[in-house]
Amino acid sequence: MKDLKNNTQGSDVLNSTQTAISLIIIMISSKLCYLPSVIAKANGESSLISVCILVALDLLTAFFAIKISRHGGLQSHSIPSPVRKTVAVLLGLLFGFKFCAFCYEISSATSSSLFDSSVVLPLFVLVTACVVYVGAKGFTGIMRVGALTFWICVLLLLFNFFFVGLDGDKFNLFPIGRRNVFDGILGAGIWFGDTAVLALTDTSRSKGDKKGNLLIIGSAIFSAVIIVGFYLLMIYTYGSAVKNVGSAFSRVLLMNKNSLELGAVDWPLMTVWLIMSFLHSSILFSAFRQCFNELVAPRREKSFRWISVLFYILAPVLSFLLYYFLFKDPTTYTEVLTTKWVSISALCIEYALPALVFLILILKKKEKSENENER
Repeated sequence: MKDLKNNTQGSDVLNSTQTAISLIIIMISSKLCYLPSVIAKANGESSLISVCILVALDLLTAFFAIKISRHGGLQSHSIPSPVRKTVAVLLGLLFGFKFCAFCYEISSATSSSLFDSSVVLPLFVLVTACVVYVGAKGFTGIMRVGALTFWICVLLLLFNFFFVGLDGDKFNLFPIGRRNVFDGILGAGIWFGDTAVLALTDTSRSKGDKKGNLLIIGSAIFSAVIIVGFYLLMIYTYGSAVKNVGSAFSRVLLMNKNSLELGAVDWPLMTVWLIMSFLHSSILFSAFRQCFNELVAPRREKSFRWISVLFYILAPVLSFLLYYFLFKDPTTYTEVLTTKWVSISALCIEYALPALVFLILILKKKEKSENENER
């Protein structure tokens, strides 16, 4: 049974280095495409404050999620079965939706950046198929790929850092805080909170790794600085015109208003974004798969095999249905994702559930300690 599980559902065991890399990928990739224009439409230059608050919540969620993973993850028997099932349903629905959404975002942004009037559907089919294949390998397999490509991304980011050309106006920064920050948080909620997926991993083997813990903390700080710095540069350069910048990752190297002309593409950052966003979507699919497995958990090998096959057929079908009914073009895509009930649901599920599960683990640990003392 163990070999069958490894072949059909992958492994979710991560070491400290893989956890640190996954944290960088999860936090950064989805923030560099449509989000800057979406959040700028919600509250203009004040979006920087909204982003800072959401990044802080992301870091807090990452803390709870990693603490849960230190106990074996959501699949740990220390968590009561009803709680595991309920959390798996809610997280599974959200991660399944976000997996489909971000596959569309990759396809649409790539199409609009590289081609003129290109059809998105063929790219969407290709991206979804690749993401499902890689995500089926589990968090371990995904992060092995992440470790291989990590230094490529670092070198390309350093290239951008040394060759970036700034053409902005400091007065663009002054209106910060003038508009309602809460509007920006609600408008951008679905793009944040993905650090909750770490609660589905197992990092119990690296529990006492002090150097690894420092590496994870460093990656969290690095990610937060990159995100806030990116939005600061966007506002400094474009001001209120940020809302008109679609695929933001392709406009950073030149960082001037003329970069909106056709053909001005930031190739180094685009390469980084493509790698990271692809891995990010694979992580979301793997989390979706993990929640599904938590719900079915069959005892018979034959049943498990058929259920796994059924899942890998239905997941792409779900993506295509959402594509046709919800994600027809970038305009309807952002309208769906910025709907208040979508944002509120995402914020409540991804921020509240890891904290709740962590609290239950603490109470269980305390109860176990008291029982041992009584003996």
